[in-house]
Amino acid sequence: MFLACIIIIVSIGALYESQNDKKSAHNREMANAFKQGKTLVCGQREVHQKDFIFVSGTMSFIPNDSNKQDKGVVIDIFTCKIK
Repeated sequence: MFLACIIIIVSIGALYESQNDKKSAHNREMANAFKQGKTLVCGQREVHQKDFIFVSGTMSFIPNDSNKQDKGVVIDIFTCKIK
């Protein structure tokens, strides 16, 4: 019984780490693409360096000072794909 509990806990930990690794790789890929000047599609919005800045602490995009129409919007990098 004890051994079964250990195996289950280790399996759950391994699954969590696997999912976390995939999310981290996706986030790095999106951040690098953005920094290279590529356009990202995040939900219904197109995100690019002209109108947004990348905040590495929260792994998100916020509108820059010239982007008045998206003021107050915070876009999670995990919702993005390369256009």
